[in-house]
Formats: sequence, C-alpha cells, structure tokens
Amino acid sequence: MKKNKGFTLVELIAVIVVIVILAAIALPRIGDMQSAAGDAQSKASAATLSEAVERAIVEGSLSSGNFTSQATIESALEGQSPVTLVPYALASDLTGATITPGSFPAFTVTVAKQTYATAR
Repeated sequence: MKKNKGFTLVELIAVIVVIVILAAIALPRIGDMQSAAGDAQSKASAATLSEAVERAIVEGSLSSGNFTSQATIESALEGQSPVTLVPYALASDLTGATITPGSFPAFTVTVAKQTYATAR
C-alpha cells in the first residue's frame, strides 16, 4: 500500500482563509495604535511647550512687552534660560505648534496632530 504524504488542497485553502481572517482583524488595530501614538505625541508636545512658556514667564524672559506674537514668544523660548542655561524649547518642539498670546500672561498652545508612516 502506498501512503500519500502532505496536505490536500482543501487543507491549504482552509489555513490561508484563517490567516486572512486574522490579518483582517489585526490590521485595523495597528492603524488605531498609530493614531493613538500621534495623539499622545501631540499632547506631550503641547504640555512641553506650555511648561516652557510658563517657565519663561516666571523667569522673566517673557513679559507683557514681548508677549505680542508667536514669533516673539518663539524667539524667547529658543533663547537660553537665564536660570538653567538650557533652551526652553527645541525647534522640533515648535514644529506644527501655534502659541497664541492672550491677555498677559494667558496663552493658548495648539499642536497639529502627529502622523506616522509605516517603515518599510
């Protein structure tokens, strides 16, 4: 008697169908995780910039005289902190961010949502 070894075509198709179903379930979740990571990065950037502006106000680098536009706030933030001798904010923190001055010392930080491309 001769025994056939191996898988039948039906068995292979069944395995492929199961793999496709699992992939269909997993791929949308990966996209959701990337979106959540972008949201978290945006919130972290907004918090960092808010803290930097508040520290600049407390240390005196930002006052009602130079709290007139985003450009003057950014130039003060990228300057050296007189107390810590480190920059208030890196230029990369300011990318996609808008700092809107209000009635001194009120301000609003808006950060565009970060997007991520998949690596290949």
